[in-house]
Amino acid sequence: MKRLAVIIIVLISFIANAKADYYIAYATTTVNLRACPSTNCEVLAKVPKNEILFVDTEEYEDGFYHVIFVELDKSGWIHSKYVQLYKKVEEQDGNVLSLSGESQNYDPEVNILNDADVAMTLAINSEEFHFNPHESKTITLSPGEVKLRASSPGIIPYVGKDKVVSNGIYDWKFYVITQYRK
Repeated sequence: MKRLAVIIIVLISFIANAKADYYIAYATTTVNLRACPSTNCEVLAKVPKNEILFVDTEEYEDGFYHVIFVELDKSGWIHSKYVQLYKKVEEQDGNVLSLSGESQNYDPEVNILNDADVAMTLAINSEEFHFNPHESKTITLSPGEVKLRASSPGIIPYVGKDKVVSNGIYDWKFYVITQYRK
């Protein structure tokens, strides 16, 4: 009986210390990408078998993963039984946003530039912003830690987190590298 209690305590400790992980994955069959985690939700797209998905394991609800269908840069929900996790994607921690000045506003401002020839979706915490090629926007945030996810059609998303402080002005540039660097 003592051994079972130890295993349960270790398991509870592991769950309490678990953090969100991001994965490249693929669809195991042709499957519907849905607007919410239910088979009753609107179908946003059909994802063909073996298409690449980007999965945030923290966004898991009722057996569904929140995913990005990489080819279309479209986010939605797919039941986990149709998703095969393949490779972990590392989240960049800190030094994502560059502090470039001070603002008179209490809330930090982030100047975002999509410096690519493709559209970009930028998720900051739980809010998504859409950028046309070479478009820039200034986004006002609350001070504290922010989670960032940048994606474009056909490109594996970039994920990172950083801290922003009050009265700060930050810069961030999205670009696409189209060849390998050694």
